[in-house]
Amino acid sequence: MGTLGTRLSDLLKKNQIQQKEFAQYIGVQESTIGRYVSGKNEPKADTIVRMCHMLNVSADYLLGTERGIK
Repeated sequence: MGTLGTRLSDLLKKNQIQQKEFAQYIGVQESTIGRYVSGKNEPKADTIVRMCHMLNVSADYLLGTERGIK
């Protein structure tokens, strides 16, 4: 199981989503996505919900508490 940053990076690549596009969708600055990926910052709960909607994964998966994708 990876960290949130690792999983986020992998999901963005897998879904061919640019960090800028993702940042706009979830309502944060593009630089914030970089800090999530590097592990320097952790998103708030409402941001995690928006991330999961765009990436079509559960919060448990994104946070590394389960293995499967919904």
